[in-house]
Amino acid sequence: MRQDQLPSPGEYVNSQRLRVEAAKSISHAEIINDLHGGATDSTLQLKAFFQACADAIDGTLPDDEEGGD
Repeated sequence: MRQDQLPSPGEYVNSQRLRVEAAKSISHAEIINDLHGGATDSTLQLKAFFQACADAIDGTLPDDEEGGD
């Protein structure tokens, strides 16, 4: 994966470094998956990591059900 295929994470400390490192990690997972013919434990672990990141960010957002309008 190329870093320009990922959206900018915004204006945060080291945001562009995060984008570069995420792209490199995804590229590595793509290569390993191709070599092994499918998802590996390390790829599933990387996916779980990114999902945990997304879940943590969701926890910082206002809840629409509570009138976070």
